[in-house]
Amino acid sequence: MRKTTLRILVLMSGIALLLGLVHAQTGASTVVVISSGNVNVLNLWQDHLVPAFEAAFPDIDVVYENADGTQAQEAIFARMQASIEAGVVADIDIFETSQGNFTRGAAFGLWTTLTEAEIPNLARVVPSLLTRTDGLGVPYRGSAVLLAYDSRVVDTPPRTIREIVDWARANPGQFTYCNPTSGCGSGNAFMFGAISLFVPTSELLGNEVDQALVDLAGPAFDLLAELNPFVYRGGVYAASNGEITNFFEQGLIQMAPQWSDQLITALDTGRIPPEIKFTQIDPPFFGFDSFLGVASNSPNQSTAHTFINWLLTDEAQRMVIEQIKGFPSVQASLLPEDLRGRFEGISERASDVPSSVYQSRFREVWQERVPSAAQ
Repeated sequence: MRKTTLRILVLMSGIALLLGLVHAQTGASTVVVISSGNVNVLNLWQDHLVPAFEAAFPDIDVVYENADGTQAQEAIFARMQASIEAGVVADIDIFETSQGNFTRGAAFGLWTTLTEAEIPNLARVVPSLLTRTDGLGVPYRGSAVLLAYDSRVVDTPPRTIREIVDWARANPGQFTYCNPTSGCGSGNAFMFGAISLFVPTSELLGNEVDQALVDLAGPAFDLLAELNPFVYRGGVYAASNGEITNFFEQGLIQMAPQWSDQLITALDTGRIPPEIKFTQIDPPFFGFDSFLGVASNSPNQSTAHTFINWLLTDEAQRMVIEQIKGFPSVQASLLPEDLRGRFEGISERASDVPSSVYQSRFREVWQERVPSAAQ
């Protein structure tokens, strides 16, 4: 029986150990794929996605690696760039990477444009996702911060940041969010949701902080400070996403922002009751999506298109949802009925993520101006 070539890219003592990639010398077509993620992503690919694809396409061999960590991913990116600059054929066909690397790579022609002509299942993808890389990358998994609420007591959940604030004021102690300074992304998302009322997130993507924009965001922190006494126990903010789940499990709160994968996991395992629902506000909280790009100098572009097209099928998207509790890239209305219900009310994907320098600066402002009652 044919075996997939599996190699793992790891970091040891801060040094990237690069394993050579060689196209399989067999009669079958070959596609070289490198994912980017932790052990859960590695297991998704090597135990589920790759075997299922090879079963569906027995004439295609998959050579697979995982680049775990920023250094490993940067090394792969540099390697692909070097092949472009040297004018040689790529030894990597598909690379899973962040949105920003498509902009970087476009500057020197790293990526090939992907269209429905080559990948028909692009028609199934959430439309707003495809514009983020100007057609150079295809999303296949993600996660988003959503608004979780107890449907036993909340008939109609808030749809905007201001409505959340109004609800919290009307229901003292029943709402909280993660302390943004704890590294808890869902709290960051709520903070930036408030900031977006005064400064568009699109203005906060740069690599240098503009103090004028920080000043313009001042009213957002006034709003959050005023909300402080209405938060759980008069100003207690969760220290982690796990603590948000604990609060729902113990019935201590009725509403909070939370990551989609955390919610789905807690619901699937019965840790929180099925009455805990989630919805998307307008504009959405930010989240994370992972994109697949095809190298412009790949010798296996047609095979790469076949592989990516398969990743957008119900079979593959089910694996993303069930194995890592990921957010599907396919529109919820097109998912099988048993999966569709999980994503009701989720029509669009998350907003852009502010740059790390703005995240750091605004966490400092939050700590200065929105002190919690007990930390």
